[in-house]
Amino acid sequence: MTYDVDPDDRRAEYCIVLVEGASLISVGCLCEPFEFLKSQCEGAKIAVSTLHLKRQDCDPRAGVALSGNYDVAALLARMSTLNRPSMIFLCCGLDVPIELRDDLRRLIRTSKRNGIRIASIGAATWVMAEEHAIPAAECVVHWASEAAFAERNLSLQVTNTLFNSAGKVATCAGELATLDFMIDFLASEFGTQTAKLFCDHTLVSFPRQATSVQPGALENRLRHLPSMLRSVVRQMSQNIDAPLALGHIARTHNISQRQLERVFSKHLGCSPRKYYRDLQLDVAYQLCEQTELGLAEVALASGFGSTSSFSRHFRAKFGITPSALRKGTSMTA
Repeated sequence: MTYDVDPDDRRAEYCIVLVEGASLISVGCLCEPFEFLKSQCEGAKIAVSTLHLKRQDCDPRAGVALSGNYDVAALLARMSTLNRPSMIFLCCGLDVPIELRDDLRRLIRTSKRNGIRIASIGAATWVMAEEHAIPAAECVVHWASEAAFAERNLSLQVTNTLFNSAGKVATCAGELATLDFMIDFLASEFGTQTAKLFCDHTLVSFPRQATSVQPGALENRLRHLPSMLRSVVRQMSQNIDAPLALGHIARTHNISQRQLERVFSKHLGCSPRKYYRDLQLDVAYQLCEQTELGLAEVALASGFGSTSSFSRHFRAKFGITPSALRKGTSMTA
C-alpha cells in the first residue's frame, strides 16, 4: 500500500550519521521513518544518505551490518556546497569513543558554518555542547547522564524530557524517545497526516510529546507518591551541592520534621536524611563516571564537606571507592 503526501517543490536531503556504539533501538527508530517515506509515500521528495563513524578495529555491533559509507571527508566537502543536506542526524549511544570525537566535531562545525540543521541523539549532545552548537535554550540528554552534563555545562538548561526540537538544533535523549522525536519530525516536515500514517503503519497509538518526562528520571519514578512527598524530593534534588536542613524542608511544606520522617518511612522505607544522601551519592557517581572533575570537586558538587566523608559514604552505597570507580571507567567527555 502507498499513501499520497503533499509534494514539496524542493527535494529535501537528509544525512544520518551513525556513531559506533549507537543503540540499535535508536538506529531503527531513526531510519525507519525515512524508509516509510521512500517506500510508502508517493510525492515525498527526499534523499537520504548514511555515514558510519567507527574505529578501524571495531567489529559491527551485534553482528548487524547496515548500509552506508565511511567517507567523512566526502561528506564534509559536500556540506560546503550547494548540494549540502538540509539536515544532519547525529546518532550516538551513551558515550562517544574518543577516537571518533574529532570527526564528530568537524561535522558539527561544518553544519553550523553552512546553516545545516542538526538533530543530536544520545551522547552527541555532549560534543555539541563542547562546540557551543546548542542555543541558550533547553536541551535534552539521557537521564543517566543528566547530572554530569548539567555540571559540565552550567550555561545550558537541561530538562529530563524526551526531546527538544525548537529552532535549528534538536536534541533527543535517544533509545525509544528517538521514535517520538521522529514522529514529531515527520509532522513538522511533511505534515500531521504523514505522521499519522506512519503511526498507523508502525502500530503506534499514542506518540509521546516532547515534554513527556523520561521514564527513568526521578520525577517519573516518584509519580505514585503523595504530592507533598514529591515536592520534598524535588526540593532535595534541586539543592544537591548545598544540602538544606531537614527542619527547613519541613517548614517550607508546613509540617514538622517528625511528620516528615514518618512520611519518608511509610512511602520510601528510609529516613529523609538517608534519602537525601542517596540523591547526593547518585549525582556523585555520575560525576565520577562521566566527567574529569577532581574528587574534591565532585565532593563539593554533590554536597559533601570533605573528601573523606564523601569516600566513606560512597563506598558504603556502591561497594567501591570513588577513585577506584574513576580508574575503571571511560569518561563521556
